[in-house]
Amino acid sequence: MKSPQEQLLDANVLFLRGKHSEAFEGYSKIIRNYPDAIAASNIGYMYHRGIAVVRDYKKAREFYIAASEEDGEDYPE
Repeated sequence: MKSPQEQLLDANVLFLRGKHSEAFEGYSKIIRNYPDAIAASNIGYMYHRGIAVVRDYKKAREFYIAASEEDGEDYPE
């Protein structure tokens, strides 16, 4: 199994290659298993810009706030 850092790198590469839906799934998988502020912030960005998801400022805000939390226990679903 890949480390959380390797999974994040994979998701970032997918995002940069324009495979946004796959990147979103990768980021989501990461935060379901590990507290990761970068992955949560990236999901917030995707909701904010409507990339691979329907634009949703409320969800974007929730993920941005969760990413700023140190423990990662409050990541939205």
